[in-house]
Amino acid sequence: MEESKEVTIPAILVGISAAIMIGGGFVGGGLTGGLTSTLGFLLIFAINVVLGILVCILVGSLIGASFGRFNTAWLKLGAILIFPSAITLLIPFGFFPISFILNILIYFGLLVWLFDLEAFEAFAFTLGLLLVSLAIPAIIAALGLTHITT
Repeated sequence: MEESKEVTIPAILVGISAAIMIGGGFVGGGLTGGLTSTLGFLLIFAINVVLGILVCILVGSLIGASFGRFNTAWLKLGAILIFPSAITLLIPFGFFPISFILNILIYFGLLVWLFDLEAFEAFAFTLGLLLVSLAIPAIIAALGLTHITT
C-alpha cells in the first residue's frame, strides 16, 4: 500500500483531474477547445507544483514537518493541488461556498492520507495550499494567458 501512495494513487488523481478539465474543453469547444484545455491544464499543473513546493518548504520549515523524497513528493503535491479544483468544476457555479468547503476538505484529507501528516500539520499546509489555489488565476492573468485556461 505504501508504494501505491507514493506514485500510483497520485498519478490516478492527476489522470482523473486531467480527464475532467481537458474533457470539458473537448465537450464544450471541440478539438480547439480540447487542445486549449490541455495547454491550460498543463500550465495550471506546473504552476501548482512549483508554488506548492515553495509553500511546503516554507510551512514545513516553520512547523518542522517533512514531505519525504522529492522524486515522489512533487507528484503527490500536484495531485493534492489539482484534484480538488477538478472535482469542484463538477459543482454548478452558484454553489461557490460548497465548492470552497469541499476544496478545503479534500486538501486536508489528501495531505493526511498521502503524506501521513498529523492534523495540525495538515491544517497548516491546507491553509498554505489554499492560498496557492487562490493565487493561480491572478498569476495566469498576470502572464496574459487567461485565454488558454477558460
